[in-house]
Amino acid sequence: MSCYIEASHNLESWRILGSVTLPSAGITTFTDTQASGYTHRFYRVRSGAILSYNSLGYMTATVPAGSAMIANQVQTANNSVRVLFAGVPNNTAIHKYNPATGGYLTATFVDGEWEEDEFEVGPGEGVFIDNPLPGPLAVTFVGEVLQGRLLNPVPAGSSIRSSMVPQSGTLDVELGYPVAEGDSVSRYDNATGGYITDSFVDGQWEGDDPPPRPRVGESFWINTGAAKGWLREFSVWNP
Repeated sequence: MSCYIEASHNLESWRILGSVTLPSAGITTFTDTQASGYTHRFYRVRSGAILSYNSLGYMTATVPAGSAMIANQVQTANNSVRVLFAGVPNNTAIHKYNPATGGYLTATFVDGEWEEDEFEVGPGEGVFIDNPLPGPLAVTFVGEVLQGRLLNPVPAGSSIRSSMVPQSGTLDVELGYPVAEGDSVSRYDNATGGYITDSFVDGQWEGDDPPPRPRVGESFWINTGAAKGWLREFSVWNP
């Protein structure tokens, strides 16, 4: 079977990188020689009318010195802190907000191992990360792009969330968040240590930089008056 390998940086526009021929064993390797030029890239395969069931890819969140709010937006074999953040420098800390308690679960990398890291960070969630380096820290996640009926539960009150699909776009229109009157979204600004907040008032976004447009790999605070489901139907073949 001859297969075409296609790549995309936004899960909307795709281009053919090359082709491979599957041997009788059904396994072969293709190397993307252009990958170093992208912070995030995703792949799918087609052979005539036969389309790959899944899509794989990687995404890199660049954390400046200090703190940032980031998200793992691909499904990996193991979404635990220990696996997702392997290889980070000493004194890196991950903080995951718990809406039920109003506190944080915290894991810290000290002397080559994680302390108190018994929690996961899956697509749709988000965390604070403390970067101890004087310069940027690159954190790369590798896994499968989630497809189908994607439901991200958003509790009443405050929570940290992210898109379950690794895309950038306007939160409600392009990423499908079901905005309601009175909702607010706050994105962390590393430069000031404060937040860029937009609120949905009288049927429109108002605030510091409306409408909110999260980046790939970015998480953010959502405050809403009632629990809701952030539902999105998504396919890499019919975005």
